[in-house]
Amino acid sequence: MNNSETYNIIHKVLIGKMKIRPELINNNAMFRDDFGFNDTELSLLLFYIENHFDIDIAPSAITLFSTVSDLAIAIRAAKSYNNVIIEK
Repeated sequence: MNNSETYNIIHKVLIGKMKIRPELINNNAMFRDDFGFNDTELSLLLFYIENHFDIDIAPSAITLFSTVSDLAIAIRAAKSYNNVIIEK
């Protein structure tokens, strides 16, 4: 999976599942500041991402993702490293 595909899937999840307006989404958009996500919403997003990409994200890793780009990088790393994202 290349960068563009990863970003496209994240965008689709944000629009379809998290109900974020498309014009608000860019690679530097911040989940908390730009989308107003709280911990519960961020956990829900990560749940959708885990299911779609067939990866596991440790609950404590939620603090590692502040932007769309952060999440895309982590997904690609997880896919190349046994499908697991661990905490810091």
